[in-house]
Amino acid sequence: YRLFGPKKELICPESLETLSTTTSCIDFSLLSEKPSERAYTVVALYRDSSEEVQQSSPATITIKRATSTAPNPPTKLVATKNADGSVTLKWEAPKTGTAPSFYRIYRGSTEYTSRYGETTATEFNDTDATTTHEYWVTAASSTLTESTLVGPVTG
Repeated sequence: YRLFGPKKELICPESLETLSTTTSCIDFSLLSEKPSERAYTVVALYRDSSEEVQQSSPATITIKRATSTAPNPPTKLVATKNADGSVTLKWEAPKTGTAPSFYRIYRGSTEYTSRYGETTATEFNDTDATTTHEYWVTAASSTLTESTLVGPVTG
């Protein structure tokens, strides 16, 4: 598959020389632009009977930004290092505002690429904590709108 942005720029995969079977893609340019709507063109690649790579007819997909209010952030975030080396994070749900659909855990930094886990509970156990890490938690809505980050705590 290939995904092209509104100006026909290649979003995924990284180059036209790459043949990808991935059916998901992240448009990192949206982290700074944040348009309310964005149109993409998607084409499927396939091999014909002579094994030549061909491209399907393009399909246009329009994505609209959800209009959602972020939940309030969780409170009282605590990290506990356990005897087995794991780290248990605990927090309290926000007392006011929209109820979170789930919580996101960030480990190491607050960047998108540091999203480490998700849970619907107010507790998370990091069993792969062989070294000390900093953690942050956000409350997220069903439309993926996140609260401000709470943290860091170290475990």
